[in-house]
Amino acid sequence: NEVLNIAIDFINDNISGDLSLKNIASKCFVSKFHLSHLFKQHKNCSIGSYILDIRLTKAKKLLENSDLSISDICRETGFKDTSYFCRAFKKNVKSTPLKYRKSCKEKNI
Repeated sequence: NEVLNIAIDFINDNISGDLSLKNIASKCFVSKFHLSHLFKQHKNCSIGSYILDIRLTKAKKLLENSDLSISDICRETGFKDTSYFCRAFKKNVKSTPLKYRKSCKEKNI
């Protein structure tokens, strides 16, 4: 679906920016409801879940490959609040960001 591809490209290119459903839908020239329906139909998840997954994947890569602070990673991945980022990371990755970074560094020793 071309609209879905445009939305996914926009999300990937603007991961640290405003990724509200309204903003993404306007970039794709469709309604919020249509875009939401496309994500559920083709990705089997909500657009919010998809964005969270993309942000957490980028955060994991930054934790593995950089020495950026947690607050810098939070900003780079579009999280507005460090405590929310840490809670979301722990809930989805089953580790805190610092413990995840430490375990990655231990694997590379």
